[in-house]
Amino acid sequence: PRLGGVEGEGGEEETSSPGGGARGGGGGGDAERHVIPPMPKCSYTLTQGGGQVSRPGVPCIPPAPEWPYLDYTSWRNALGERVIKALAGHVRQTDCKSFKIMGDFTWCSKAMGGKTALGVSSGNTERDIWSEKMARMFRVPTRYHNCYVDPENLEESLPYQVYPTCLAAVKTDAESRDYEALESVLAGRGALSVHLNLDTEVSGWEIMERLLASPETLGKLRTLDVDFHIGSKASFDQDFQDLAEPDLLERQVQVVEKLLRHFRVVGSTVEVYRQGWHPEQDCPEQACNEPPLYTNGGFSPQRFAVSYVKRELVAIGGGPGAGEEEEEAGHLTAAALDEIRQLKHPP
Repeated sequence: PRLGGVEGEGGEEETSSPGGGARGGGGGGDAERHVIPPMPKCSYTLTQGGGQVSRPGVPCIPPAPEWPYLDYTSWRNALGERVIKALAGHVRQTDCKSFKIMGDFTWCSKAMGGKTALGVSSGNTERDIWSEKMARMFRVPTRYHNCYVDPENLEESLPYQVYPTCLAAVKTDAESRDYEALESVLAGRGALSVHLNLDTEVSGWEIMERLLASPETLGKLRTLDVDFHIGSKASFDQDFQDLAEPDLLERQVQVVEKLLRHFRVVGSTVEVYRQGWHPEQDCPEQACNEPPLYTNGGFSPQRFAVSYVKRELVAIGGGPGAGEEEEEAGHLTAAALDEIRQLKHPP
């Protein structure tokens, strides 16, 4: 399939459908079902019993046995491939001294903590595993912003502070909930002093764009964990409300890509999500509708969690930027594999 761009030849959408001509291409006659192109083989980090955990390294995303969808659209394919490329983790265990892996997160030990560090998280669950681990594992004072629960109904023994507000790009209220601006929450913080955890379903996408546009705020971060929901938008994401689907997805994928200018990927959940996708069961007749975006092999990376570390804190391969383009097969040490195998779901 042709990758890149949102339009096909002659500026028309490139979509093929079985049993009919190419939609938007002006062609005639019967179109054959899209065929998955040859792809390099890869192996899952864990072949069984992996659990829903983050994994370091370049994710293994094998193709479906057959094309599972009724249609094929080149720009959706291109966006899916760009996402997977942006999730490739080139940070090695030796670059970090060790990996700390818990649930949706893979942390680079070398960057965790800090004498003046602060943990800041925004979510909608009653208990925040990220905040708990940041406080107990790394002894970092942590604030959990949650506008969905009443702090008075929470356990009194939580190791982190709970605030009845969520984080957003600007101070606002939506659906009877209060949101604080991230910049205000981080006001007065020093360089490389904040571990940040965000969920685009809770805090929206404008907060990500505003973060990328603010060198001052970016400079305060040590690590960043994000739960991405591509295709969704918060009610207060005003700039996203009237976007056509191709423009919405393009803008969100650009956010994922632009983060690589400032951070390195330590790990993500995309491989384990692919491992849990069974197109031969979900689409036995290969007649499912297209998802918003997908890879060459049909997998749709719509939701995934990514753990990032600030680029200046970790040198790759002994020097800044070295070895970033090399293939990472076999990059995990036996100790790292053992650590992943021993992981269990957080309580």
